[in-house]
Amino acid sequence: MVLRDLFMANELGISSAVDAYIIVYTFVMFVAAVLAASMSAALTPAFMRQRAAAGENLALALAWHSGVRLCAGMVVVALVIVGASDLILSVVASNLSPDTRALARVALLWMAGLLPLHAIAVVLAVIANAHGAFVRPGLALAMPPLFASIALILAGPQGAVAALAIGTVLGTVVQLACFPFEWTQLLGRRSRERVATGALRHLLSQYLPVVAGAVLMSATPLIDQAMAATLAGGSIATLSYGQKLPALILMISALALSTAVLPHLSEMVANEDWVGMRDTVRVVRRLIVIVFVPLTVVLIAASRPLAALVFERGAFTAAAVTPVSLVQSALLLQVPFFLVGTLYVRLISALGRNSILLWGTVISLCVKVGCNLLLMRWLGVTGLALSTSIVYVVACIYLTLQARRAAAQRIAGTGLVEARSS
Repeated sequence: MVLRDLFMANELGISSAVDAYIIVYTFVMFVAAVLAASMSAALTPAFMRQRAAAGENLALALAWHSGVRLCAGMVVVALVIVGASDLILSVVASNLSPDTRALARVALLWMAGLLPLHAIAVVLAVIANAHGAFVRPGLALAMPPLFASIALILAGPQGAVAALAIGTVLGTVVQLACFPFEWTQLLGRRSRERVATGALRHLLSQYLPVVAGAVLMSATPLIDQAMAATLAGGSIATLSYGQKLPALILMISALALSTAVLPHLSEMVANEDWVGMRDTVRVVRRLIVIVFVPLTVVLIAASRPLAALVFERGAFTAAAVTPVSLVQSALLLQVPFFLVGTLYVRLISALGRNSILLWGTVISLCVKVGCNLLLMRWLGVTGLALSTSIVYVVACIYLTLQARRAAAQRIAGTGLVEARSS
């Protein structure tokens, strides 16, 4: 993603074409995160629980049946987006000029096609992670932005928006090729076994709260973009470029944290290994603080030279460096809080208490909107970035308290009242 944005900065700078692509990309990934990526948090603990209780075959069958339903649902959503593209853009891109909105519509029509592909990739990644494979799922995530970058280079500035959209879709197709072993398992005979209705019902009961929470939390970028569009021209692009370094750090670290910790915690919960669960959370939390607090301080201190080094070339002029670096610094504040919060999100999912996440996102969304309205008046687009960091501080506190409470209740339910949760 960072490579793609470097090419965008060089070829397009802070322009309406960048605004068009970013708006569409954010909207489509919002839908993908809400409906497809949410399945990972629900399916991983369910897969581990099914494997521990009934064996590998029924766990794969659960993945197959849930994947088929998810993919079918995403096909329907993609068709709805195509049919309602003008209406959607009138809402999410109302402040763009007619020409820029036309570019956005082309991108939206292409990128709607990646939704069912993304759903399949999520299920394949769950199977890979459950079997201890973490490298290939991580590499697979790099394919859409990589192919978008290649398409942009080949097309040049004139056809940039369509090229970026087409490249993103092609990269998602290539992403699926990173899971040959998982394809074999998912399409094998044993994955077609009958799954108990209760297992699917339990999966659905965990999936729906995650979806509801993701609707609220994933709406944050859309809210920021809508508010940034009311500020000076180029504010959306400034916000987007300022997000890149924090996003890179969070993407790599949170992906590693999520893919490694969630299956591990889910397995320990399934086996009622409460001591191991407590020790794992404690060690990971301590590691996050030791590594990322100093790193955050250093990166904030070096924010401006880093922004100049990364972006200042081609159409991206020196005048754009300062606002981007300020946004970048404000967003870097969230890093340790985001990662500690992610750790407790995974613990909550492993414990089967995803309803907690829904209430957390309600609180976060209220804080986000209130801070946006207050801080953007004083600090402009930097205020929108700062409010995001404030949200993750609040979310981290909430998730820590709720995860400890949920763990204590689960341990007490097994008769180990004396054990302490992390």
